Amino acid sequence: MAGSGDIMAQRRSRRRLPVAFLLVTTLIAAAPTPSAVLCLLPMEVASAAPEVAANHRYVRLAWRETDEAADSQHPVVQLADLKLAVEDFQCAASLVQTFQSARGTDEHTTKAIQISALAATSAYTTFAIGFQRWATARAHGEGVPLEAAADFKVQNEKAGELLIHAAVSVWFAFLKLQRDSNTPMDRLTLTRAHRAALLEGLKRRSFRSEPDIHSPDTHAPDLAAAVLYKGLSSPKYKAADEP
Repeated sequence: MAGSGDIMAQRRSRRRLPVAFLLVTTLIAAAPTPSAVLCLLPMEVASAAPEVAANHRYVRLAWRETDEAADSQHPVVQLADLKLAVEDFQCAASLVQTFQSARGTDEHTTKAIQISALAATSAYTTFAIGFQRWATARAHGEGVPLEAAADFKVQNEKAGELLIHAAVSVWFAFLKLQRDSNTPMDRLTLTRAHRAALLEGLKRRSFRSEPDIHSPDTHAPDLAAAVLYKGLSSPKYKAADEP
């Protein structure tokens, strides 16, 4: 997909990803997460893909709560926001984790779906563990030690890199495999309605479709959203029900 390769190539932590995968996969086994059923919200139950819809909603809530915690000067409010963020990241992880055993229409699609689910689950679990440590420190009336804060930042950076990998993998899962290996993959498995719904969901995130990848203010979740947006909005890729 145009643009995704450039974003991936220029992220400085890319070569550390195999280590990050091993680390966060271990963390998944050690970190308790709530049941996916308990995380579903009533308004999402009737949708076509409630797990996906609820997952994105939990992630948006979690990041908003972490921002509010960072801005608040009141210890009770800060701690409450951190605890809520941890729970929401855990819900997001548990919902995405259900797709790690999902199967597509072919071997390549299946692999793309499962890799994407593993990367996203790992990222959300890492975020939950990091903010839980911050919440624990605040509960004891303490600040986060300098070294622990540095480790927290590094782990979040690695987790963000995993989200970019998840976005690239899920994009390939959206593409139909061509019987002729020389034919460009320009057909999606998505219908026009599903494509429009995904684009609308991305727009609500209010990210920049052409982010500055060198800016310290550009977060990996926004880069991951940009990867998906570029592919889904490109006219060269036709929906499954388009002529």
